[in-house]
Amino acid sequence: MNAAASFSATIQQQLEMLQSDPSPAELAEKTIDYAKAKAAYFKALRAEVPELMKIATGKEARPPELETFAAAFAVAGEDQDKVADQETLVLLN
Repeated sequence: MNAAASFSATIQQQLEMLQSDPSPAELAEKTIDYAKAKAAYFKALRAEVPELMKIATGKEARPPELETFAAAFAVAGEDQDKVADQETLVLLN
């Protein structure tokens, strides 16, 4: 599973866990998993920036893999990532 798909799945798991009134141990475990998946996603994204810049500037053709990458993250989407972050913060305070 690539980093985008993994992060998308982990966002969903985090949201489901937050809605289930988790124990402190479960909250900690799942939040660490969420943080690791988020870090891996952004690390993978940063690694692809030079390639994305070539595509954006027209120096290279847009490969079909780019659509797969975008679609994997769109499953959960940026809005759900923000909600997961906000709801996690509420429980940690």
